[in-house]
Amino acid sequence: MSLWDDLDPWSSAAWFDGWKRPIIADKWWKKELEELESPTRRPLTWLLSTGWKGLGLIDFDERPA
Repeated sequence: MSLWDDLDPWSSAAWFDGWKRPIIADKWWKKELEELESPTRRPLTWLLSTGWKGLGLIDFDERPA
């Protein structure tokens, strides 16, 4: 199962760099989406950009407990 099977294509998931597995763009519209500029700003603080990754990257099927 790929990321695209689980997540909303209208979300910013394509630009998120904290996924445990890579995004597989196997359709033309998915490739075009990845080529667009990110709709979100890059984090400015260490905790939001790097620090949280010390706990591990996020898998596609993880949900809040």
